[in-house]
Amino acid sequence: MSIKAQRWLLTIGLIFGSIWFLAMIFFLDFIPPPHADLDPNAVAELYTQSNLKFRIGTVIMLAMSGFWFPIAMVITAQMARLEKGFPLWAVMQCAASAVGVVFFILPPMLWALAAFSAGRNPEITQMVHDFGWMTFFVPIGMFTFQLLPIAVIALTSKSDDKHKAFPRWLGYLTLFEIISGEFPVVTILFKDGPFSWPGVFAFWQVVFVFSVWVSALVFTLTRAMRHQEAHPSAG
Repeated sequence: MSIKAQRWLLTIGLIFGSIWFLAMIFFLDFIPPPHADLDPNAVAELYTQSNLKFRIGTVIMLAMSGFWFPIAMVITAQMARLEKGFPLWAVMQCAASAVGVVFFILPPMLWALAAFSAGRNPEITQMVHDFGWMTFFVPIGMFTFQLLPIAVIALTSKSDDKHKAFPRWLGYLTLFEIISGEFPVVTILFKDGPFSWPGVFAFWQVVFVFSVWVSALVFTLTRAMRHQEAHPSAG
């Protein structure tokens, strides 16, 4: 994959991802997430107020929901440069990312469904609402297998740390991000407190660590591409 193509894919992914999250904030008003212990009538009110604006927001999110895949393709290309023989770890990361993209699609699709006929029985709306948030927080399996290959490559590759896309320090940060990303699964057990949907451990620390990790990854990918463009034979 050419460096120019990688730059374009990375840029597209970051723009689409930013729009996805901005729509969630400004159109759905879902950041921070609503409390998990709302009664059915309170949940139904989330979808009846500014209903058209909410549905437009879900349309925007759905249009942008594939944002991680172009980023994953750049990660795959950079990982493959560092593997000898068949790029097993790169393929694993790419396959897990392809499946993981589904979980950026399902939550806005379910929230759109809840808003589409907002006048229905509030208990039905609550069930669809809960299903949407469960798909947002709980599917951590693919997330782990997206990040674990990055950590392995970062911690085992012998190429120059100063210029490679996955320096050793990024490997340790990625392991920390994996651990951080496991916390949201406990939202199944808690409806209030720090481990519930809007809680410190289930949401805010995850957002903070993920933001730091993505920023670090974009920095190292960009640095590596710049070096490879200047030195085409670089690993």
